[in-house]
Amino acid sequence: DNLTISLNGGGPIGNVMVSANSKGNIKGYVSNPQIDLPLNSKGKLDVGGAVGTNGTLNVIKDIGLKEPYVGQVPIKSGEIGDDLAYYFAISEQIPSAVDVGVLVDTDLSIKAAGSLIIQMMPDADPYLADIVTYRIKEIPPLTTLISDGKTAKDILNMLFDDMNLKILEKIDADYVCDCSKERVERALISLGKDELKKIKDQDLKDNNEKLEVCCHFCSNKYYFNRKDIERLIEES
Repeated sequence: DNLTISLNGGGPIGNVMVSANSKGNIKGYVSNPQIDLPLNSKGKLDVGGAVGTNGTLNVIKDIGLKEPYVGQVPIKSGEIGDDLAYYFAISEQIPSAVDVGVLVDTDLSIKAAGSLIIQMMPDADPYLADIVTYRIKEIPPLTTLISDGKTAKDILNMLFDDMNLKILEKIDADYVCDCSKERVERALISLGKDELKKIKDQDLKDNNEKLEVCCHFCSNKYYFNRKDIERLIEES
């Protein structure tokens, strides 16, 4: 199973995309990670200002069926947690509480980051969503709890200590990019013969010159010379 979430609200950060699978492998990127905005009115990172509100949030779920599920909603605030909650309510019609946070250290490194998505089962009391949302607002910020060493189970116990909490499954998540030269070659072939010929004639006039392709997700670089492109033209 694969899940891809992307959003582009027209803000200076550009496109934001994350992809994950059922094994807990996650990768993501933003178009312009170097933007520098002043803090918002709450003294926090201005995620909404970076993302913008003139665009859409898109979700693609591939669970092995003939066609993937595709959902889309307009971006309301640019705050990713709020917009995900809006997506769940409008597109999937699932009452959800979403908390997303990043704590940046003084040297601009990430000190803590995490998210919490709590969704109601079909037969759950609808008031539970309001109760959970209230409790999330009452506990310390998620990133504060994480930086203090609290585990996911600790945080869930804080929220559901009186609701007979049971952990059904635990999956470790890790940043894993599955790029390879073969995948890049397939992407180049998809450009078509005409575009590949243009690359060969304009950018690779001799075999000493190389085409550089950089992976958005992990920054790995792949190089192709004139002979490589000629081979791809034959294969396309």
